[in-house]
Amino acid sequence: MATKVLDPSLLCCADHAVAINAALATTQGTVKLKGGVFNTASTILIDHDRVRLVGEGINQTIINYTPPAAGSCIKVSNDAAINFQSAVSGLTITSQDTTYTKVAIDIWDVSELQVSDISIAGANGYWRGAGSTGIRTQGREFSTFKNLTIFAEKPIQFSNNPNHAIDLDHFHFEDTYLAGYGGAAYPLITADSG
Repeated sequence: MATKVLDPSLLCCADHAVAINAALATTQGTVKLKGGVFNTASTILIDHDRVRLVGEGINQTIINYTPPAAGSCIKVSNDAAINFQSAVSGLTITSQDTTYTKVAIDIWDVSELQVSDISIAGANGYWRGAGSTGIRTQGREFSTFKNLTIFAEKPIQFSNNPNHAIDLDHFHFEDTYLAGYGGAAYPLITADSG
């Protein structure tokens, strides 16, 4: 398994997601993001199995998301197929945008995903804007989430799996701190109907 290392101080494009996606698309291993700020305007996409996006730690590797429209900062999805054994860890995800609906980590139809050591926040301390979500998962199974701090309008949202009837089977959360923004309109954990 290969490891590719990206240093934000050495990236020349304005949208660092372009370089991150190029590294993710050509590895069956780990893409390590060195400490510093990665400025992104488009989605970082993990779209094949057994790929790990790893930072150097909370408040060490920061992804600053400045979307031009509603969208996701990080998306784990193999489209119509299940994504097996990928991981996202060691990151702070932030955005100062309060206009667009955003999802910090958007998970579609996964098995054995690991999400750990993640902080999600933003403008005035909260990831917000038109009902923005910290982590949204749309299926499937056997996934672990630990050491998360999420300050968002909707910290965690469980939605329907677009590919299968299994939406949420054996998901394990531990050491997770949630803070909501917007009062009763946005509970800390949202489960969509269906």
